[in-house]
Amino acid sequence: MDTPGFDPGNEQRTFLEIARGIDTIRTFTRVAGILYLTCINQPRFDDFDRKLVRFILALCGDAYIPHLTFVTTFWTAASKGQQDRFMCQLRSLRLNWQDESGDQQLNLYQHGRAYTAGEDTGHFLDWFDSRPQIAQHVKDMIARRYGGQTRLRNRIPAPRIVQELTVDTPIHDTEAGKLLMMLPTGSGSAWPAGSNRNRETEPTLQDTDSIDDSPPPDRGRRPREARTDTTVDPQHEPEPREPAWVSWLPVARDGIFWLMKNVDFNLIGGGPRPGGQRVAMGNAYNDRLSNTLLDPNSSVDVMKSFGLDFSRNGRLRYAQAHGIPGDPFSAPWGDAVREDVIKR
Repeated sequence: MDTPGFDPGNEQRTFLEIARGIDTIRTFTRVAGILYLTCINQPRFDDFDRKLVRFILALCGDAYIPHLTFVTTFWTAASKGQQDRFMCQLRSLRLNWQDESGDQQLNLYQHGRAYTAGEDTGHFLDWFDSRPQIAQHVKDMIARRYGGQTRLRNRIPAPRIVQELTVDTPIHDTEAGKLLMMLPTGSGSAWPAGSNRNRETEPTLQDTDSIDDSPPPDRGRRPREARTDTTVDPQHEPEPREPAWVSWLPVARDGIFWLMKNVDFNLIGGGPRPGGQRVAMGNAYNDRLSNTLLDPNSSVDVMKSFGLDFSRNGRLRYAQAHGIPGDPFSAPWGDAVREDVIKR
């Protein structure tokens, strides 16, 4: 299930889409887990980030926190200094997440780092040369935390939002809806009883600029992070490109919920319920990359997203054809190629 991405000012509308999607599928699938993805190269943690973490916790409920995983991405680092900055950023994120969660025990996973027996070794993996290894690590993580039919059917509670929708709680009265300061419709109910939800029954959208912890209207948008896909695939593009682990993800025929800060919020589902998808920001080329785990600062990934030949020879031919000077394959030359692709 693919949904819009979270950005400052669109939280209420995005939540409505999320809730509508969950309500549509909740009778025949379960949410086995929630993954919250954020870019490690995003240094700031502001009011919008804090509100989004609180939103996730409100959506889950305390009993579901053990099935929530905070995932950091974009661990590609060009130097030891950049690695050190990323490690400092991870420590800061961990403290901020713990602070917003009331010091509850949180699950973390670093997508792009080496793992041994399920433990993060701290070793950075090359995003291109080590893709099979990175893919295997995330498979192993999902299997450890979310795998196993017996475990899924007997031990995982429903997230709070599923419980609320099951008893026809008006969307503005759900914990997540109250956090976002949703307003009821004139009829007194966000949705009618039953499962046939539609846009005509949406609650009123309040001006989010009036919410205390919303960023100011002129706040710049940050680079988009990777987004997720529909159905059982954790990635989505206008022309889908499957990640290495895409065919493996339907763990025990149940679902995993992917949420990413300013990235699409998707539900990956499948399989019967017993007795019954992530967040992004940016400009045009970041929008193109927002459904993937591609790096918007990489000339290779940007060319790949535009369907261009991103091999060494392909990049060299592109530079020659468009008159891009410089030392081939140097950092400044790569930046010039990337910027030219984006500009065109």
